[in-house]
Amino acid sequence: MPSKCLLCGYAGEEAAAATAFYACSWCRPEALLLKPQEADALEKMEEIQPQFRVWSRGRREDSDAKRQRAPEPQPARLYPGLPLYVGDMDDAADVQRLRELGVGCVVTLCAERLAPGHGYEMVPSSLVASNMNFLALFAEDNKRCDIVKVAEQAFAAIAATLDRPAGQNGVLVHC
Repeated sequence: MPSKCLLCGYAGEEAAAATAFYACSWCRPEALLLKPQEADALEKMEEIQPQFRVWSRGRREDSDAKRQRAPEPQPARLYPGLPLYVGDMDDAADVQRLRELGVGCVVTLCAERLAPGHGYEMVPSSLVASNMNFLALFAEDNKRCDIVKVAEQAFAAIAATLDRPAGQNGVLVHC
């Protein structure tokens, strides 16, 4: 059995068996509410090993090789024919590349990275100066974050932008 919480991945405490799988003390109440098939699905997902690792520390901007070549061009198009891209803060800061892709809106889910001291505080003003819409949302990785509200706001911006004429209807979503 895994030695980390299957709900949040936390491995900082001795995991206790909440039901049929391990859950940390924070997630244990929620784990008790899971149906057996949901618990089985979590265990099966945990067994899936990634086929490759792109960045040394999870995000390109935190990695040793900031501009390391990725297996997919960055930002990455999510679906052929749909001008919807996923990337990171470095992609949001690259206004020239965004113009080339026809991006008209950037949705950031890590607004805290725009605060002074992170190196990205000029991103919103440079995007707006380039006639791109910019939406900054806080999507914290914890239970207090109302992720449904965040998703609704992001989806509204994405839908409005995709309805624009070609060449200015692209959207970059990043965290």
